[in-house]
Amino acid sequence: MPDSREPHPSIVFVSGEVSPFATSGGLGDVSRALPRALAMLGHRVSVVMPLYRAVRQRGVRLEAAGEVDLPGTGRFRIHHAPGVLAPASLYVVEHDGYFDRPGLYGEWGGEYGDNLERYSFFCRATLEAIAALGFPAAVVHANDWHCGLIPALLKTTYANHRVLRESARSSRSTTSRTRGGSLGTACRPRGCRGRRFTWTASSTTAASIS
Repeated sequence: MPDSREPHPSIVFVSGEVSPFATSGGLGDVSRALPRALAMLGHRVSVVMPLYRAVRQRGVRLEAAGEVDLPGTGRFRIHHAPGVLAPASLYVVEHDGYFDRPGLYGEWGGEYGDNLERYSFFCRATLEAIAALGFPAAVVHANDWHCGLIPALLKTTYANHRVLRESARSSRSTTSRTRGGSLGTACRPRGCRGRRFTWTASSTTAASIS
C-alpha cells in the first residue's frame, strides 16, 4: 500500500505539457525539470501527459505499456517513452480523437470547443492507468487546469478505491491566465458522481465542490 510518509515517496506527476515534446510555455519547462530533480533526490517519479500529435512529430520512441478500461468510455492505450526524462519515467495517454490534432488547445487563435471533455478524459484515464498498471503513487501531483479534476476525483469517485484511496494528492497552478481553460464556468464532469464543480480564477486555479 503506498505511503506518502516514506523517506522518498513515489510520485506520479501529471501534466498537460512537458518540454520539449509538447509545450506552450513555463508549464512544460517545469514539468520536465521538476520530476527529473525529484528523481535525482531518490524519488521514483512517473510523468504522465497526453499523446499529442506534436509528441509523435518529434519522433519520440514509444513502447506499449498497456491497455486500460475506462468506465463509460472504453479502452485506451498508454505508452512508455524510455529514457527521454531519465531518471524520471515518461508515459503518454493515447486518444487520437482528443489529442491527435494540429494544436495543443486550439487552432488559428481559437480554442477547441471540447477542451473540458478532453482533459476530463485525461484526468480519469491517468487515475485508471495508475491503478491498472501499478504505477507507484504515494503522491499524485496534478499540474494546472488540465489536471484540476484529479484532486477532486481522488476525494470523491476514487475515495474508496482499493489502490488510489491511500494516495496523497497535491496540485499547483503556474498562472491565473491559462490557455484553453474553462475557468469561471460550472460543469458536471464525467465520473464525478453528479457533484458540481465551480471553477474560479485567482492567483491559483481553484475548484469548489458542492
